[in-house]
Amino acid sequence: MPAAPRLPTIDVILAVDPITPKLSGIGRYTFELAKGLMASVAHQGASDTSINTLRFLWHWKFVDAIDALLQPSVASSIAKNPDRIVHRVLRTVYGATVPTVQSLLLSKSSGAIFHSPNFYLPNFPGKSIATFHDLSVTKYPQWHPQARIAHLKRALPVSLARANAVITPTESVRAELIADGAVDPADVFVVPMGVSSEWFATPSISDAENLAAYGLQSDGYALCIATLEPRKNIVRLLDAYSKLSAPERAQWPLVLCGQAGWLGDDIKRAVSDAVAQGWLRYLGFVPDAMLQVLMRGARCFVFPSLYEGFGLPVLEAMASGTPVVASDIASLREVAADAAAYPSPTDVSAIRIAIEQALCDATWRESSIINGRLRAKRFSWSRTVSETISVYQHVARRI
Repeated sequence: MPAAPRLPTIDVILAVDPITPKLSGIGRYTFELAKGLMASVAHQGASDTSINTLRFLWHWKFVDAIDALLQPSVASSIAKNPDRIVHRVLRTVYGATVPTVQSLLLSKSSGAIFHSPNFYLPNFPGKSIATFHDLSVTKYPQWHPQARIAHLKRALPVSLARANAVITPTESVRAELIADGAVDPADVFVVPMGVSSEWFATPSISDAENLAAYGLQSDGYALCIATLEPRKNIVRLLDAYSKLSAPERAQWPLVLCGQAGWLGDDIKRAVSDAVAQGWLRYLGFVPDAMLQVLMRGARCFVFPSLYEGFGLPVLEAMASGTPVVASDIASLREVAADAAAYPSPTDVSAIRIAIEQALCDATWRESSIINGRLRAKRFSWSRTVSETISVYQHVARRI
């Protein structure tokens, strides 16, 4: 029997800019991918990954320890600075200098494969891969600030032109990207995100204590995790929740977690009004460990986005054994399959009915929990890492 063809030896450079003290979905993806790639290199002798060297490029330098990137830094202060004038100055300086510095650092690594997990590819003489999580800026510019639109409309076509391969988290994003005609379908690969084993944990005594610190108890609230930005559809969610009966809202108040985003003045007003009425608890940013406690304790999880590339919180809710109400959009159906209710995200009445079902219908709740757990087990970060390495190998084999 002939021997299997030898896999190419790969030198990989992964951009880790999205790893910041408050991880977004892209930040989580980058962090878990980096950890998994490091583990693959460490176990090289027992695997066939063929990664020869692995380096991490963080903004303007190479780094070894990704855990340190979760501590406050200059780069994270640029992203989070509340002073708009200072923010604008820092952004301008950053935008003018970092791409040039990155290109200089990468110029001596033409034999490596460079992977950007966050759309943007700097000038690089070797082979490049970009992960495109969604196309919201080009498909729905009305949901983004003008400066962001202008920047990404310049940067994204450049990234696609430079990329030897593109990774998307779902088939729906892949189809959108191919439909735009800017990339060869043979070079677009679907690699789903994953969910950590911690999300499958069963409730503990400490869960009750942690929930009590927020004035909550297990099974006594509905949960939504979302950045306060237009495409997350928070205003319609609050409108729908306000239409539940007063006893239902009293028994199961809505808990909303998430950082402030952009174009959010109407969202903030709706949140303030609902908080004042007593049936909404807005917690702002919540660390991962507490998010897991909140998810396990929730009566249901509601994710009413108008558009998503993947919808990581939906996957985490399913793993936690929490019934899910998700928007009827292609990417979320692709992730949750038969484990969720799917109201139209623009139909307030449909959202209300689905939430009421998730709160009150025991038969449906049991089915959603069972199907959700089974569905979530199909996704793991180890799978994400393995399939990403396969893309690296595909690119390495190309002449």
